[in-house]
Amino acid sequence: MHHLSKDVRAELRYVLLGEVVCIALVCVVFALLHRLDYTVPLGAVWGSFFALLNLYLLARRVQRISDAGEADQASAQKQLKASYLGRIMIMAFAIVVGVIVPWFHYIAVLVPFLVLNIFMNENGNLLVMVTNVLIVALYIFCSQNLVDEQIMNYG
Repeated sequence: MHHLSKDVRAELRYVLLGEVVCIALVCVVFALLHRLDYTVPLGAVWGSFFALLNLYLLARRVQRISDAGEADQASAQKQLKASYLGRIMIMAFAIVVGVIVPWFHYIAVLVPFLVLNIFMNENGNLLVMVTNVLIVALYIFCSQNLVDEQIMNYG
């Protein structure tokens, strides 16, 4: 059993905190739009769980390869590609179930996956990531008639 390093655990706690804030913000936004029901927090928790699971599985795989001291770079890349395929399949499952099952609000399911990218961003482009998430959110809200389409014209 491989244990995660102290730094990786700290980073996972940081992202967990971000996802908890995301769940709260999603619920607040839906409450302000008078669209809050039980599907919103359930969808946000569902999406956050699988976003965090994706990050955790990535961290475990990278640390396992690092601990093994893979001298063969091709072997390490092969293991990472296999891990990537498995994580993508898990995320696809989570998103499809989150969109199809009526217990989850699909927007609340998708937002945590977008927010995870903000917390993983190390290039200093946090403002760009936040702006992109807000643009996508406004588009989704407008397409679902959750807000007036004139909001998009005042940009």
